[in-house]
Amino acid sequence: MLAGSSLSDVFQMNSSDYTGMLALYSAAKEEIAEVLRENGVKTLALYGYGGNARRLMCYLEELGVTVSYIIDQNYKEKDFQPAYSLELDLPAASSVCITMGHADCGIAKQLKSKLPCAHIWHLADLKIRIWQSSHIFLTPHGVDGLWTW
Repeated sequence: MLAGSSLSDVFQMNSSDYTGMLALYSAAKEEIAEVLRENGVKTLALYGYGGNARRLMCYLEELGVTVSYIIDQNYKEKDFQPAYSLELDLPAASSVCITMGHADCGIAKQLKSKLPCAHIWHLADLKIRIWQSSHIFLTPHGVDGLWTW
């Protein structure tokens, strides 16, 4: 950040827009924390390792939640390890978050059959709708996307 500049200056937005963006980020983080608290989740696995998963990991890091492993059809090419395919035997997990932004095509059912004790949830089921590509994602690591309302 430039010396003497506020974050709203760096992001080239007025103060009220920045305040709104920060409120949206905080609300998303709180909703994620609530889902995790309600289900006693301290570690979880992620299904899908695209943009949504990497954004979610920023929130999880702030909340002190560990991602144990990822499940992705291109698991061999991912930079996060350990990584598995849904066709492989999966290690136990207390929770799995499906991070894809579209319908899961039966993935939740497949995950439940492989991990019957795990809490399976879909990122798209959260009330706050910031997981669409048209929104900005303010994270501790910077900004990703475009700011739209």
